Amino acid sequence: MSGGGGGYIPPVNKNKFDCTVGVITTMLASINVELVAGCSVGDIFNVSIVNNAVVVENNDGEILGSILHELVTALKECIEQGYTYQAEIISLLGLTCKVRIRSVS
Repeated sequence: MSGGGGGYIPPVNKNKFDCTVGVITTMLASINVELVAGCSVGDIFNVSIVNNAVVVENNDGEILGSILHELVTALKECIEQGYTYQAEIISLLGLTCKVRIRSVS
């Protein structure tokens, strides 16, 4: 009789974030409307931890908004390990701001 098939293939862990090559695309939460109003698609900002939250801030330390995403805990751990990230604005529509976050270290 013939055999029953292939080996076991483990499920892909969709919640795994690689600190060096991981990319997160998400909408900013709790945006600072005045700051975001002066932004343009393509602008790049710093990603940091402020008061235990992962935020996007300009070079003056003003917070544009916070990151709420299923991988934010992993992103925060990467930042705490010394990785540096930037957020590029990829979409601005009304009061919404979509960013793509990538490692720069």
